[in-house]
Amino acid sequence: MPTPGPPRHGGPGAGRVGVHHVNLSILKNGRAKSIRFTTLTRLCEVLDCQPGDLLGYHSDALP
Repeated sequence: MPTPGPPRHGGPGAGRVGVHHVNLSILKNGRAKSIRFTTLTRLCEVLDCQPGDLLGYHSDALP
């Protein structure tokens, strides 16, 4: 029986979405500068939501 590896801080959601747990953490913490449409689609499928439920516009965030 293989020994378990180190814990994944992204949790099981990262594998279900198909992104690395570090990238999922970046998205979750609001530090992402972009997101692929395929990633957004998978997030919406896994979370059973719409893109507007995950994304928002903040005018003060512009450079």
